[in-house]
Amino acid sequence: MTSVILALGGNVGDVQSTFDSVLRYLQDIGVLEKIRLSQTYRSRSLLRDGQPDYYNCACSACTNISPPELLNALKEAERRFGRQETGRWRERVIDIDIIDYGGDVINEDGLIIPHPHMAERSFVLFPMKDLVPDYTNPVNGLTLKEMIDDLNDDLEIRPV
Repeated sequence: MTSVILALGGNVGDVQSTFDSVLRYLQDIGVLEKIRLSQTYRSRSLLRDGQPDYYNCACSACTNISPPELLNALKEAERRFGRQETGRWRERVIDIDIIDYGGDVINEDGLIIPHPHMAERSFVLFPMKDLVPDYTNPVNGLTLKEMIDDLNDDLEIRPV
């Protein structure tokens, strides 16, 4: 089993209920085990463009499938629970990103792990702090605290 960190976000509908349903589904079909969730956070849109605020949380879990298989399962779960293609950084029911996969560095076929923009996103870092406060990014060597301290804009993030 490999430990993974996922970031979940959304700003349409009952986001917390969607998070719970998606994770239950991923557990039921055997994609994730030993799921732990951060608290949920609320923040402004990355674009600061008048979209409804986003809700985000982090999930740590274990999986026995490969990174590409995990990505495919997450994209299928997003579709199953109502995600529609509305454009990059637009309103969405659910978005799930792989932030870390066992501490590995992966760059293949459109899959980059750790997530290449995690260090710039309060809505990824703050929830991660709840679950893995001692996390160090295997690419840049920055700790979670250093990444949070270096944020240019925290998007007014706050716990719900």
